[in-house]
Amino acid sequence: MFAEDIDKIRRAGRHLVNRFNLLLDSAKIEIGSLSLQPEPFIFDALLDNILEEISPLIHQHQHRFDIERPAQVGMIVADLNRLRQIFIYPLRFAATTTMRGVITLRVQRLSGDEIDTLEVIITDTGPSLSSEHLNALLTPFAVPPDTTRQLDEGCGLALSRQLCELMGGTFQAVPRTAGGVRFTIRIPLSTLRNAEEVSPPAYLPQPDLVLITTTQARVLQSALEQFGWQVQSEASLAHVLNRLYRPPAAILMDVPENRDLVVATLQAAGWQDVPIIWLTDNVESTGSTDYAVWPGETEQVIQTVQVVLSRRSRTAMSRTILVIDDEPPTRLMIRRALESDGWVVLEANNGQIGATIWRTNKPQLVIMDMTLPDVDGLVLLREVRADLETPVIVVSERTLRREELELLASIGAVVLQKGRYRRGDLLELVRKLIWERL
Repeated sequence: MFAEDIDKIRRAGRHLVNRFNLLLDSAKIEIGSLSLQPEPFIFDALLDNILEEISPLIHQHQHRFDIERPAQVGMIVADLNRLRQIFIYPLRFAATTTMRGVITLRVQRLSGDEIDTLEVIITDTGPSLSSEHLNALLTPFAVPPDTTRQLDEGCGLALSRQLCELMGGTFQAVPRTAGGVRFTIRIPLSTLRNAEEVSPPAYLPQPDLVLITTTQARVLQSALEQFGWQVQSEASLAHVLNRLYRPPAAILMDVPENRDLVVATLQAAGWQDVPIIWLTDNVESTGSTDYAVWPGETEQVIQTVQVVLSRRSRTAMSRTILVIDDEPPTRLMIRRALESDGWVVLEANNGQIGATIWRTNKPQLVIMDMTLPDVDGLVLLREVRADLETPVIVVSERTLRREELELLASIGAVVLQKGRYRRGDLLELVRKLIWERL
């Protein structure tokens, strides 16, 4: 009971801090002191991250979520974190203001003569709201005309609108006749001239595994990603060859009628060294380690992937870093920083998965939060570090107690405070800790 009360207090405190930060950002925009930090990145990766973050709310409120998106929006130049805020708050509002509704998300890139526009439309079937109520939600520091719970759930909408307009875009929210709200967000993308002023990243995120299957692709992709691999699901091998600029570690695909044609296609593309794991529903054909039963047990597929990858050179693993944090935005920002410096990044959203990936992949360095949903970070750190002497960077949102700092120092962990370090500080510390072990 005491632990539950502590958890409630922690969640309430985090909520108040988030509200304060929203108001602080709004105030900075109002007085013109908030500046954007544009950088080039693949928008599709950011969208995947946003959908991952909003998915638990969608399931909790039993919504149907209809998504319409192009195969690839591609590279854009923008402030990644601020762009994420523009989209996440309307989605949270739509997901939390009703139960068992329908939420639709439509994303498209509109081509223009000189400049493209990113258009995102979000609709929901929630309760009917007046224009006066919506205008209040979109106005910084305003209070809606009634005391419904939309005040809390819509607290980020004003900041979304401000940030959108700061990027030169438009943010509209109108009541729907059938109930709910329609958000229309349009943001002009940087011209080629402006994009050239920003140096492209040295390394663009690429998947570890490519999945080509017509059977429960989402289920298998989720299971593989939970184990720490970055997985990209595609409809065909042709799509893979057109969209990836370098080969993945392995390809998982349904057994075709002509396997020789697949092998020849990979050879023609210069991908002859990429191993293929054939997915089949014929248990008798799985005598080879290059086959896995699917649909079936995800554990068997994961084991097959591990066996196949273990044959390959472990050169890539010498540049692997594991990030353990339950907050998708934090993982995304750390991943972007590390990948731009050429590191291979594995991710875990809780302690149990993190420990499994840590022991299995033996990364060169681990970056982890101390507050995890399933285990105390300090307990996890002590257990794994008893077997593995991996350098560790602890990124903590709260101020650690003296005894915690002393314990972390005794096992060689370095502490960074969330929100108080720069990207360069993180990269410099990563290089220092890894080079010290070489």
